[in-house]
Amino acid sequence: MGVIDDPKMREVFEKMTGRFHIPAEQLQKDEDGEYIDKETASYWVVFGIAWAESRDALVIELPNRFSEAYQEYFDDVEGGCFNESKYITDLHKNIEAAGVKVKS
Repeated sequence: MGVIDDPKMREVFEKMTGRFHIPAEQLQKDEDGEYIDKETASYWVVFGIAWAESRDALVIELPNRFSEAYQEYFDDVEGGCFNESKYITDLHKNIEAAGVKVKS
């Protein structure tokens, strides 16, 4: 089944084939799920390698939730309180800085 067996990857690949003018009949698969058309099968392998490498390159550093930056202190509360809102805002910033969209 190609380089990686990932249903989302296959879905994206098959949507993209239209952009490259690959006819729908070239997307026919055999009983093992492999593309019958050799050219489409090679595109699938190259796409799979690129997909895997893009996932490996995607590393997002998360803020340290135990950092002093996320503690709030109040006169009537002993110790600090975790500021979840600020932490989530910083999470979103880090994720978006890596080029990934955040859906709230």
